Amino acid sequence: MPKDWGGLGSLRSRAYLTAVLTVVLLASQTPARLFAPVARFAPIAANAATAGTPWGFGLDDYGQLGDGSQTVRTTAVQASTSLSDFVAVAAGANHSLALRADGTVKAWGLNNYGQVGDSSSDTVVTTPRDVVKLSCDGLAFCSFSPLGGIVAIAAGGHHSLALGSDGTVWAWGLNVSGELGTGATATTARYAGRIAGLTGVT
Repeated sequence: MPKDWGGLGSLRSRAYLTAVLTVVLLASQTPARLFAPVARFAPIAANAATAGTPWGFGLDDYGQLGDGSQTVRTTAVQASTSLSDFVAVAAGANHSLALRADGTVKAWGLNNYGQVGDSSSDTVVTTPRDVVKLSCDGLAFCSFSPLGGIVAIAAGGHHSLALGSDGTVWAWGLNVSGELGTGATATTARYAGRIAGLTGVT
């Protein structure tokens, strides 16, 4: 019988349940927007101190709850961030994304394929980090900067996607089956890259 990891936020585990990760956005006015089918939504009463913050519960072996630990949680815990302006969340197999009102994206959890998108080679990320893109000037000097101008996010099993306000689409993470739309099957991308040929997407 499959083991449950508190994915429904109950006070005790239930062996017949299989949910492993829940990411919830607490908002004072509107419900959370969950962009990944693996995410199980469970309502939590919001208040002024927690509105607009990402919370999660369930399996946390790769830090996918973002609270700085790798501890299974059967009740909700807040991701380790002082920010309270998040407008959307998404959950992959073992990583999580959160979109801020300013158009930047935070991510945390398993990063073995670069699905957190922070450009690092860290396998596990237990607190939210900026998703970054690579920018180069005319002299071929390149540096990383936070991905911005984003209006929607989605998480695949081991890759991540973001929609820009200008209709562009960005992707990072596992690409073994062409998930990133680059026309190739390079193993991973550890920072956000724009998918060529996609414009005017809404």
